[in-house]
Amino acid sequence: MGPRLFDRMLGAPAVAVTVVLLFTAVLGAFAARVRVDYSIEMAFPRFDQSRLDYERYRQDFPLDDAVALVVVEAPDLFTPDGLRRIGALERDLAAIDGVVDTWGLTSARDVVSDGETIRTDLLAPTPDLPPDALERVRRTATTDPLFAWTLAPPDGRATTIQVTLSREHASNEATRTRFLHRAREVIARHAAAAPADGTERRITLSGLPVIRSEFTELINRDLGRLFPIALLVILVLLYLSFRSLADVGAALLTILFSVGWTLGAMGLAGWPLQVLTQITPIVVMIVSISDTSHVVTHFREELAHGRSVRSAVAEACGDGAFPCLLTEVTIAAGFLGLAFTDMIMIQQFAIATAVGVLLAWVSNFTVLPLSLYLLGGARTRDRMLGTTPVNRAFDRFVAAVERAIVGRPRVIYGVAGAIVLVSVALGLRVGKEYYSYDDLRPEGATFQSLRRVERIVGGTVPFAVFVEPAGNGPRRPDAMLEPEAIALLDRITRKLEGDFPGEVRNASSLATATRRLAAQEMAAIDDPRGLRDLVATDRGTAAVVGLVPDRGSSHASQVIARLRDYFTREEAGHPYRITLTGIYGIADGIYRAMVGGLAKSLGWAVIASFLTFCLVLRSIRLAILALVPNVLPLLLILAIMSVLHVDLKPTTVIIFSITLVIADDDTIQYLARFRWRFGALVRAGHPAPHREAALSTLRETAPPMFLTAAVVSAGFATLLFSEFLGLANLGLLIGVTLLSAVFADLFLSPLMLITLRPRLRVPAERGTTPGSSGG
Repeated sequence: MGPRLFDRMLGAPAVAVTVVLLFTAVLGAFAARVRVDYSIEMAFPRFDQSRLDYERYRQDFPLDDAVALVVVEAPDLFTPDGLRRIGALERDLAAIDGVVDTWGLTSARDVVSDGETIRTDLLAPTPDLPPDALERVRRTATTDPLFAWTLAPPDGRATTIQVTLSREHASNEATRTRFLHRAREVIARHAAAAPADGTERRITLSGLPVIRSEFTELINRDLGRLFPIALLVILVLLYLSFRSLADVGAALLTILFSVGWTLGAMGLAGWPLQVLTQITPIVVMIVSISDTSHVVTHFREELAHGRSVRSAVAEACGDGAFPCLLTEVTIAAGFLGLAFTDMIMIQQFAIATAVGVLLAWVSNFTVLPLSLYLLGGARTRDRMLGTTPVNRAFDRFVAAVERAIVGRPRVIYGVAGAIVLVSVALGLRVGKEYYSYDDLRPEGATFQSLRRVERIVGGTVPFAVFVEPAGNGPRRPDAMLEPEAIALLDRITRKLEGDFPGEVRNASSLATATRRLAAQEMAAIDDPRGLRDLVATDRGTAAVVGLVPDRGSSHASQVIARLRDYFTREEAGHPYRITLTGIYGIADGIYRAMVGGLAKSLGWAVIASFLTFCLVLRSIRLAILALVPNVLPLLLILAIMSVLHVDLKPTTVIIFSITLVIADDDTIQYLARFRWRFGALVRAGHPAPHREAALSTLRETAPPMFLTAAVVSAGFATLLFSEFLGLANLGLLIGVTLLSAVFADLFLSPLMLITLRPRLRVPAERGTTPGSSGG
């Protein structure tokens, strides 16, 4: 993969361009299929038992995540006018395409018995009820176990309308989004009527189908904002460094092809743009520009030495292709290490980004050389030799670094040691908290709606206790109508309400209804809507369901542990299997997947980096030294997270592997050139080859290393503008850490080479014998 190959490619540019465009057309067709989608299941562990339990529960209760909530706050709900408005709102919501039914004050049915017959009557059969009947409706809605909190909170100043979508509409992003827009139109029309009738009213739309579509809207806004900002920042920095529109144009084309091909690969895999994969194009752009900077810098140096544009491009690409390939393979391997995290959203991000990084390398050594050659124009040697204000600032900075390395080595080691100690002390305090609707900005509309609904309904996170007959025998219809099963459901419901009053306010179960009626009487009631969430259609399994507050994974894990102990005791004495599930039940699995995946992915990234260092540098000693300036910044990440109170969660757990493998690039560039120069100095008989090679390589590589770090950090820093707080934290932490990594490379790498003087095998030139040098 030397200069000759690239020279031949540039000798037939039309053929090369045609091949690139055909490849782009194929992947472009798949890129058009990429959709934006957010499903909370993407944060679920793929193979954890909690996920398997949830899937089993969903088979019997498929509409668990298909219920939207419309919360109406008003002081006159339990009046004729109030009921009339609620009824009109329910009818308009029920008319939306995809809605199976609604359940609210004017549609909820109560189970009644007159001693001889049982039936279900509407809780409020008509708005025009006498005062005593209205008071009875209010009292039932706010205190009866069948309705309290689910239909209305105890103060009666709000009510909730449950809007159930069909399974097909709830599971499809396009139909979910259409429902969201239509529901917003209905709510806006009803809310606008409030000033006319003089009542103060607030209507809030929430629930899982709504939250999913709102997350998708946030992702779309991010896609329209973050990539253009990052691209603009990077191009401006490149122009300030190169002062050449042709070079910046070549970099731009390289980025666009890299990103386009990556989206094509995602489309081929059928993966959407979700919370994490939405930043894959930005990561690919950043990695791509790192290679571009090195190639363009080398290209300009060759031009400055008098080569033609074609020859300079061929030499720069031939010299850089293999080292850059090894770097990209290392980065890709580091991202693939994230796939050890048993979480769909992280696994998709890991694989998509790894593929994108390799495609970025392809773009840098096809699109970039063609662009540099075709856009090269008339370049003069004097122009290439000229310096810019940025170059002069780099030169002064490098001179200061060299003076510090030579004159104050102990100070550098002391500062590095102090940073390590402080980082370790602070890092031990980093939290590991995960929330079901994590990463929303507190000032955002979705976050505010969730908090409002949580206050009125009692929670926003669905939970379910799934009860089924034990054993592997054939399914038994009506098994949940047996007295022993009803008694068990009643004990579980009372346990939840009695032992966890701050968590469970609205637990509903088949036993709640049978406190008034016998199980056989319940079986005779024809009210599918009233039993749909509580018992399977064949009554072979049952569930205790409700909503709980989103108080974080550590609190949830404690509650889950207590409940599992209780369930174990119940199972020991009764022939039933009891499982805590729902999104709340999966929180514990998410926590295990997140923490376990962090250790595995980071370990894999370290191994991949070390093996690449060994391969490129051909020295275990240099590989060990190379790890130091790349691993130390990881401790800094923990310290910053501790200071800023940023917890480990799906969007931050990936920081460590990303930082390590991207930081490897500068280290490889520096040490590879050091090794070559060290060998030349040893063969020339230089008395201090380590010192001279370390400092001269520093002068040569520091400007492009610092430029690359600045560009990469600035690219990640644009994530601060994300709609998601987690991504903003990720961008800030990676940006700051990569800057610290380049400082570690500039100060520690040369200093360790000078003071430790690692023994290195020096390849012999023709006519000499191999030798080694060092102490």
